[in-house]
Amino acid sequence: MIPLVTQALPSVMTLGSLFCGLLAAIKAMEGTEEAFVTAAWLIIAAGLFDGLDGKVSRMFKTQSHFGVELDSIVDVCSFGFAPALLIYQFILLNASGFSALAFPVAFVFLGCGALRLARFNAQLKGFDKAAFKGVPIPAGAGMVASFVVFSRSEFIVDLGIDWALPFLALGMALLMVSTIKYDKMPRFSWHGPTSERLRLVVMVAFLVIAVWYPAEAFFSFGMYYVLYGLVRALGNAFVRHPAVAPGTPSLERVKEGSRR
Repeated sequence: MIPLVTQALPSVMTLGSLFCGLLAAIKAMEGTEEAFVTAAWLIIAAGLFDGLDGKVSRMFKTQSHFGVELDSIVDVCSFGFAPALLIYQFILLNASGFSALAFPVAFVFLGCGALRLARFNAQLKGFDKAAFKGVPIPAGAGMVASFVVFSRSEFIVDLGIDWALPFLALGMALLMVSTIKYDKMPRFSWHGPTSERLRLVVMVAFLVIAVWYPAEAFFSFGMYYVLYGLVRALGNAFVRHPAVAPGTPSLERVKEGSRR
């Protein structure tokens, strides 16, 4: 009985994510401010379920191809369709100056999310991954959702930043299909490299702040995650291809001259 429960538990977590995603889509269709915030929190809750299913399956060593396929199907619904519907409704009602972009932005987000998942499945080897290629679709959806709740926080609501959602959604869509390396969530263990421990400290700090300021904490952590990957990619590109001052001989010319 216990082995059956442990084998089914990751799939139950995945279905919990689907449950939250369906509710989020239903709430987004209501088209009210309160419903938008509720839909956004449900998408974030779906992300928490999505993170738990992987950890539970690794804990009980119940990873399977069935779980991978189920997870991908649920991800398209909870982190593709549900946030796309939220994007569409939110732009139409709160960013009327960009209403013409509502459907194109929503479709691009959903399409890039689907492409991101298809690429992930095609390149998957084994069940554990050290890093992601491109922003994971739950993180992309989480950024959209956290922006919605952040824009309604008491510190921000009067600033009127609703117009930024179409551009944020497009940016996340492009990052999902990019080849930029993004780290997986850190394991809750102090036994690891310094970088892993640093990410763990940031995660714990975020969880503590989220108790009192959940909207601000989720959005800030999402921005940290996205920008950290971008800055690291730019830094690596600069190191691999450093700028060469005009008139400076290239390495190939130096080598050629030395051979002569």
